[in-house]
Amino acid sequence: MDFDELLNLEQEFYQEGYEEGRNENLKHNLLEGKQYGLQVGFQRFQLLGIIYGISDVLIQKFDDAALQKNAKVIKDLIEEIQMDNNQENVAIYEKSIFKIRNKFRLVLMSLHKNISSIDSSSDRLTLEKIESLSREIAGKLHGYTEDDSGSNNETMMQDQTTDW
Repeated sequence: MDFDELLNLEQEFYQEGYEEGRNENLKHNLLEGKQYGLQVGFQRFQLLGIIYGISDVLIQKFDDAALQKNAKVIKDLIEEIQMDNNQENVAIYEKSIFKIRNKFRLVLMSLHKNISSIDSSSDRLTLEKIESLSREIAGKLHGYTEDDSGSNNETMMQDQTTDW
């Protein structure tokens, strides 16, 4: 009887357990990564959907030429954005989101000017209120980062100007 094989038995079980644990972890990481990606995509494009919808309604309901022009520009910028993770399309998204937000602020200022001439008591609609509504609808992403000291810090991730 060869006793050398018995001495290596512990190492074999250790290696088998290690491989099972590693494979299980890879499966969970893939699933969590897909869930995270879907949530990020939803948060990004959900805000754009709200802005697009408001712009569409404003084009139909108001006769102000400047408001309609800027709202159409917003819609065109949003339509140019592709919903995939291609590097070029991500760069287009990052570049366009600044333009969209600034144009949308102009549209809201123009809207407020038109509404205040009709009703001076109306509450002002702002991009910040719309983004707040978007965060309530889309929820918040919880991310964990590890710094050099080894401590875990919880971070809240949301589609903001520089948080990506």
